[in-house]
Amino acid sequence: MLFCYESTHTLTYRDLKQASIHRLVQIGLEEPEANLEIRWLLEHLTGWSGVDVLLHLDHSVTATHLERWESFLRRRIQHEPIQYIVGTAPFLGLTLNVNPKVLIPRPETEWLTHWLSTHFPGPLRILDIGTGSGCIALGLKHLRPEYQVTACDVSMAALEVARENARKNQIDVQFYSADMLNSSFPETFATPFDLIVSNPPYVLREEAHTLQKEVIAYEPHLALFTEGAPLRFYRILVLHAAKMLVPGGWMALECHTDFANDVRILLEDSGLFKAQVIHDLSGKPRMAIGQKIKKEPDLIKRPTLLA
Repeated sequence: MLFCYESTHTLTYRDLKQASIHRLVQIGLEEPEANLEIRWLLEHLTGWSGVDVLLHLDHSVTATHLERWESFLRRRIQHEPIQYIVGTAPFLGLTLNVNPKVLIPRPETEWLTHWLSTHFPGPLRILDIGTGSGCIALGLKHLRPEYQVTACDVSMAALEVARENARKNQIDVQFYSADMLNSSFPETFATPFDLIVSNPPYVLREEAHTLQKEVIAYEPHLALFTEGAPLRFYRILVLHAAKMLVPGGWMALECHTDFANDVRILLEDSGLFKAQVIHDLSGKPRMAIGQKIKKEPDLIKRPTLLA
Protein backbone atom coordinates (compact mmCIF):
# COMPACT_ATOMS: atom_id res chain seq x y z
CA MET A 1 0.00 0.00 0.00
CA LEU A 2 1.23 3.47 -0.90
CA PHE A 3 -0.91 5.18 1.74
CA CYS A 4 -1.35 4.46 5.42
CA TYR A 5 -4.85 5.07 6.72
CA GLU A 6 -7.26 3.74 9.34
CA SER A 7 -10.24 3.57 7.00
CA THR A 8 -11.34 5.09 3.74
CA HIS A 9 -13.55 7.48 5.77
CA THR A 10 -10.53 9.16 7.35
CA LEU A 11 -8.63 9.74 4.11
CA THR A 12 -9.75 12.75 2.07
CA TYR A 13 -8.97 13.69 -1.50
CA ARG A 14 -6.90 16.53 -0.11
CA ASP A 15 -4.81 14.01 1.86
CA LEU A 16 -4.44 11.93 -1.28
CA LYS A 17 -3.43 14.95 -3.33
CA GLN A 18 -0.79 16.23 -0.91
CA ALA A 19 0.77 12.84 -0.25
CA SER A 20 0.89 12.07 -3.97
CA ILE A 21 2.52 15.40 -4.86
CA HIS A 22 5.18 14.58 -2.29
CA ARG A 23 5.80 11.19 -3.90
CA LEU A 24 6.22 12.72 -7.36
CA VAL A 25 8.62 15.34 -6.04
CA GLN A 26 10.66 12.47 -4.61
CA ILE A 27 11.13 11.00 -8.10
CA GLY A 28 12.36 14.31 -9.50
CA LEU A 29 9.37 16.40 -10.54
CA GLU A 30 9.23 20.06 -9.58
CA GLU A 31 6.37 20.76 -7.19
CA PRO A 32 4.31 22.89 -9.64
CA GLU A 33 4.57 20.14 -12.27
CA ALA A 34 3.68 17.47 -9.70
CA ASN A 35 0.67 19.52 -8.62
CA LEU A 36 -0.60 19.80 -12.19
CA GLU A 37 -0.14 16.07 -12.82
CA ILE A 38 -1.98 15.09 -9.63
CA ARG A 39 -4.88 17.40 -10.48
CA TRP A 40 -5.05 15.80 -13.93
CA LEU A 41 -5.00 12.31 -12.41
CA LEU A 42 -7.73 13.27 -9.93
CA GLU A 43 -9.93 14.52 -12.77
CA HIS A 44 -9.31 11.27 -14.65
CA LEU A 45 -9.98 9.16 -11.54
CA THR A 46 -13.22 10.82 -10.53
CA GLY A 47 -14.61 12.14 -13.82
CA TRP A 48 -15.01 15.51 -12.14
CA SER A 49 -14.10 18.83 -13.65
CA GLY A 50 -11.17 20.76 -12.23
CA VAL A 51 -13.59 22.93 -10.25
CA ASP A 52 -15.43 19.89 -8.90
CA VAL A 53 -12.16 18.35 -7.76
CA LEU A 54 -11.47 21.47 -5.70
CA LEU A 55 -14.98 21.37 -4.24
CA HIS A 56 -14.60 17.72 -3.23
CA LEU A 57 -11.11 17.85 -1.73
CA ASP A 58 -12.37 17.43 1.82
CA HIS A 59 -14.65 14.52 0.98
CA SER A 60 -13.66 11.01 2.01
CA VAL A 61 -11.98 8.85 -0.61
CA THR A 62 -14.04 5.87 -1.70
CA ALA A 63 -12.49 2.41 -1.54
CA THR A 64 -12.79 2.03 -5.32
CA HIS A 65 -11.09 5.35 -5.95
CA LEU A 66 -8.29 4.52 -3.53
CA GLU A 67 -7.57 1.21 -5.22
CA ARG A 68 -7.44 2.79 -8.67
CA TRP A 69 -5.40 5.71 -7.39
CA GLU A 70 -2.72 3.44 -5.98
CA SER A 71 -2.44 1.81 -9.42
CA PHE A 72 -2.12 5.20 -11.14
CA LEU A 73 0.45 6.51 -8.70
CA ARG A 74 2.52 3.33 -8.76
CA ARG A 75 2.74 3.56 -12.55
CA ARG A 76 3.75 7.22 -12.38
CA ILE A 77 6.40 6.55 -9.73
CA GLN A 78 7.84 4.03 -12.18
CA HIS A 79 8.14 6.96 -14.63
CA GLU A 80 5.31 5.96 -16.94
CA PRO A 81 4.16 9.20 -18.64
CA ILE A 82 0.94 10.59 -17.24
CA GLN A 83 -0.47 10.80 -20.77
CA TYR A 84 -0.23 7.01 -21.10
CA ILE A 85 -1.81 6.54 -17.67
CA VAL A 86 -4.86 8.68 -18.48
CA GLY A 87 -4.79 7.60 -22.13
CA THR A 88 -5.04 11.09 -23.62
CA ALA A 89 -3.02 14.17 -24.45
CA PRO A 90 -4.21 17.70 -25.30
CA PHE A 91 -3.25 19.15 -28.68
CA LEU A 92 -4.44 22.48 -30.07
CA GLY A 93 -7.79 22.21 -28.33
CA LEU A 94 -8.25 18.55 -29.24
CA THR A 95 -8.09 15.60 -26.88
CA LEU A 96 -6.12 12.83 -28.53
CA ASN A 97 -5.89 9.21 -27.46
CA VAL A 98 -2.31 8.07 -26.87
CA ASN A 99 -0.67 4.81 -25.86
CA PRO A 100 2.87 3.37 -26.01
CA LYS A 101 2.40 2.66 -29.73
CA VAL A 102 2.62 6.41 -30.50
CA LEU A 103 4.75 9.31 -29.35
CA ILE A 104 3.18 11.76 -26.95
CA PRO A 105 2.59 15.02 -28.87
CA ARG A 106 5.17 17.63 -27.90
CA PRO A 107 4.66 21.39 -27.44
CA GLU A 108 7.16 21.90 -30.27
CA THR A 109 4.96 19.90 -32.65
CA GLU A 110 1.92 21.83 -31.46
CA TRP A 111 3.77 25.07 -32.26
CA LEU A 112 4.80 23.77 -35.71
CA THR A 113 1.23 22.79 -36.56
CA HIS A 114 -0.16 26.14 -35.47
CA TRP A 115 2.60 27.98 -37.36
CA LEU A 116 1.79 26.16 -40.58
CA SER A 117 -1.94 26.86 -40.22
CA THR A 118 -1.29 30.59 -39.88
CA HIS A 119 1.18 30.83 -42.79
CA PHE A 120 -0.58 28.60 -45.31
CA PRO A 121 -4.20 29.69 -45.86
CA GLY A 122 -6.38 28.25 -48.56
CA PRO A 123 -7.76 24.86 -49.63
CA LEU A 124 -4.40 23.10 -49.77
CA ARG A 125 -3.75 19.41 -50.34
CA ILE A 126 -1.51 18.31 -47.46
CA LEU A 127 0.34 15.09 -46.67
CA ASP A 128 1.61 14.27 -43.16
CA ILE A 129 4.29 11.56 -43.37
CA GLY A 130 4.78 9.50 -40.18
CA THR A 131 1.56 10.69 -38.56
CA GLY A 132 1.77 8.67 -35.32
CA SER A 133 -1.21 9.71 -33.19
CA GLY A 134 -2.39 11.89 -36.08
CA CYS A 135 -1.67 15.06 -34.12
CA ILE A 136 -0.27 17.16 -36.99
CA ALA A 137 -2.81 16.02 -39.58
CA LEU A 138 -5.78 16.37 -37.24
CA GLY A 139 -4.49 19.64 -35.81
CA LEU A 140 -4.13 21.19 -39.28
CA LYS A 141 -7.61 20.07 -40.36
CA HIS A 142 -9.06 21.27 -37.06
CA LEU A 143 -7.54 24.74 -37.47
CA ARG A 144 -8.15 24.93 -41.21
CA PRO A 145 -11.27 22.94 -42.24
CA GLU A 146 -10.67 23.96 -45.86
CA TYR A 147 -7.52 21.82 -46.00
CA GLN A 148 -7.65 18.42 -47.70
CA VAL A 149 -5.43 16.37 -45.39
CA THR A 150 -3.90 12.94 -45.98
CA ALA A 151 -1.66 11.14 -43.48
CA CYS A 152 0.37 7.95 -43.45
CA ASP A 153 2.49 5.78 -41.19
CA VAL A 154 4.42 2.54 -41.41
CA SER A 155 2.98 1.37 -38.07
CA MET A 156 -0.48 -0.21 -38.23
CA ALA A 157 -0.81 0.22 -34.45
CA ALA A 158 -0.15 3.95 -34.80
CA LEU A 159 -2.65 4.23 -37.65
CA GLU A 160 -5.27 2.59 -35.46
CA VAL A 161 -4.73 5.29 -32.84
CA ALA A 162 -4.79 8.05 -35.47
CA ARG A 163 -8.05 6.78 -36.96
CA GLU A 164 -9.60 6.55 -33.48
CA ASN A 165 -8.60 10.17 -32.89
CA ALA A 166 -10.16 11.25 -36.18
CA ARG A 167 -13.43 9.54 -35.27
CA LYS A 168 -13.37 10.81 -31.71
CA ASN A 169 -12.84 14.42 -32.79
CA GLN A 170 -15.02 14.12 -35.90
CA ILE A 171 -12.26 15.29 -38.22
CA ASP A 172 -12.04 14.13 -41.84
CA VAL A 173 -8.50 12.97 -42.62
CA GLN A 174 -7.56 10.16 -45.01
CA PHE A 175 -5.09 7.65 -43.55
CA TYR A 176 -2.81 5.27 -45.44
CA SER A 177 -0.40 2.51 -44.48
CA ALA A 178 2.86 3.39 -46.22
CA ASP A 179 6.60 3.08 -45.63
CA MET A 180 8.67 6.10 -46.68
CA LEU A 181 11.74 3.84 -46.95
CA ASN A 182 10.09 2.01 -49.84
CA SER A 183 11.04 3.44 -53.26
CA SER A 184 7.44 3.01 -54.42
CA PHE A 185 6.16 5.20 -51.58
CA PRO A 186 5.02 8.08 -53.86
CA GLU A 187 2.83 5.69 -55.84
CA THR A 188 0.65 5.19 -52.75
CA PHE A 189 -0.93 8.58 -53.37
CA ALA A 190 -2.77 9.53 -56.54
CA THR A 191 -2.84 13.29 -55.93
CA PRO A 192 0.13 15.67 -55.88
CA PHE A 193 0.36 17.83 -52.76
CA ASP A 194 0.72 21.53 -52.05
CA LEU A 195 2.37 20.93 -48.67
CA ILE A 196 4.19 17.92 -47.24
CA VAL A 197 4.91 17.95 -43.51
CA SER A 198 6.79 15.42 -41.43
CA ASN A 199 8.23 14.96 -37.96
CA PRO A 200 10.51 12.00 -38.68
CA PRO A 201 12.65 10.12 -36.16
CA TYR A 202 15.69 12.31 -35.46
CA VAL A 203 17.12 11.35 -32.05
CA LEU A 204 20.54 9.72 -32.32
CA ARG A 205 21.10 6.42 -30.51
CA GLU A 206 24.10 7.90 -28.71
CA GLU A 207 21.75 10.49 -27.19
CA ALA A 208 19.58 7.85 -25.54
CA HIS A 209 21.27 8.36 -22.16
CA THR A 210 20.22 12.04 -22.19
CA LEU A 211 16.51 11.27 -22.49
CA GLN A 212 14.10 11.22 -19.56
CA LYS A 213 13.17 7.82 -18.18
CA GLU A 214 9.58 8.51 -19.26
CA VAL A 215 10.76 8.73 -22.87
CA ILE A 216 13.37 5.99 -23.15
CA ALA A 217 11.41 3.38 -21.17
CA TYR A 218 7.91 3.91 -22.56
CA GLU A 219 7.74 5.77 -25.89
CA PRO A 220 8.15 3.84 -29.18
CA HIS A 221 11.78 3.74 -30.30
CA LEU A 222 10.68 3.29 -33.94
CA ALA A 223 9.31 6.83 -33.87
CA LEU A 224 12.16 8.28 -31.79
CA PHE A 225 15.49 7.10 -33.13
CA THR A 226 17.26 7.40 -36.43
CA GLU A 227 19.79 4.69 -37.18
CA GLY A 228 23.11 5.74 -38.65
CA ALA A 229 23.29 9.13 -40.34
CA PRO A 230 21.26 11.84 -38.58
CA LEU A 231 19.77 13.06 -41.90
CA ARG A 232 18.77 9.60 -43.11
CA PHE A 233 15.02 10.18 -43.15
CA TYR A 234 15.33 13.75 -44.38
CA ARG A 235 17.27 12.66 -47.49
CA ILE A 236 14.51 10.18 -48.31
CA LEU A 237 11.77 12.76 -47.67
CA VAL A 238 13.42 15.27 -50.01
CA LEU A 239 13.61 12.64 -52.78
CA HIS A 240 9.93 11.79 -52.35
CA ALA A 241 8.88 15.43 -52.20
CA ALA A 242 10.53 16.09 -55.55
CA LYS A 243 7.99 13.71 -57.10
CA MET A 244 4.98 14.40 -54.87
CA LEU A 245 4.87 18.19 -54.59
CA VAL A 246 3.34 20.48 -57.19
CA PRO A 247 5.70 23.14 -58.61
CA GLY A 248 5.80 25.89 -56.01
CA GLY A 249 4.67 23.44 -53.32
CA TRP A 250 6.14 23.42 -49.82
CA MET A 251 7.88 21.01 -47.49
CA ALA A 252 7.99 21.53 -43.70
CA LEU A 253 10.18 19.29 -41.56
CA GLU A 254 10.45 19.26 -37.78
CA CYS A 255 14.12 18.89 -36.88
CA HIS A 256 16.62 18.11 -34.18
CA THR A 257 17.86 21.53 -33.11
CA ASP A 258 21.46 20.49 -33.80
CA PHE A 259 20.66 19.55 -37.41
CA ALA A 260 18.00 22.03 -38.56
CA ASN A 261 20.51 24.01 -40.62
CA ASP A 262 21.85 20.79 -42.13
CA VAL A 263 18.33 19.94 -43.24
CA ARG A 264 18.01 23.41 -44.81
CA ILE A 265 21.27 22.85 -46.68
CA LEU A 266 20.05 19.42 -47.77
CA LEU A 267 16.90 20.98 -49.22
CA GLU A 268 18.83 23.67 -51.10
CA ASP A 269 21.64 21.38 -52.27
CA SER A 270 19.04 19.18 -53.95
CA GLY A 271 18.59 22.03 -56.43
CA LEU A 272 14.84 21.72 -55.96
CA PHE A 273 14.09 23.98 -53.01
CA LYS A 274 14.56 27.49 -51.67
CA ALA A 275 14.71 26.90 -47.92
CA GLN A 276 15.28 28.36 -44.51
CA VAL A 277 15.15 27.43 -40.83
CA ILE A 278 12.27 28.60 -38.62
CA HIS A 279 12.86 29.07 -34.87
CA ASP A 280 10.27 28.06 -32.30
CA LEU A 281 8.91 30.15 -29.42
CA SER A 282 12.00 29.32 -27.35
CA GLY A 283 14.25 30.63 -30.07
CA LYS A 284 15.50 27.16 -31.03
CA PRO A 285 15.92 26.11 -34.67
CA ARG A 286 12.97 23.75 -34.93
CA MET A 287 11.77 23.51 -38.52
CA ALA A 288 13.32 23.51 -41.98
CA ILE A 289 10.90 24.73 -44.60
CA GLY A 290 11.40 24.88 -48.34
CA GLN A 291 9.49 25.75 -51.47
CA LYS A 292 9.87 23.58 -54.53
CA ILE A 293 11.29 25.67 -57.34
CA LYS A 294 8.90 26.15 -60.21
CA LYS A 295 9.99 25.23 -63.69
CA GLU A 296 9.42 28.77 -64.96
CA PRO A 297 12.23 30.93 -63.46
CA ASP A 298 10.20 34.13 -63.83
CA LEU A 299 7.53 32.71 -61.54
CA ILE A 300 9.91 32.03 -58.66
CA LYS A 301 9.14 34.52 -55.92
CA ARG A 302 10.37 34.71 -52.36
CA PRO A 303 7.24 34.80 -50.18
CA THR A 304 6.90 37.07 -47.18
CA LEU A 305 7.54 34.31 -44.68
CA LEU A 306 10.95 33.62 -46.24
CA ALA A 307 11.87 37.28 -46.78
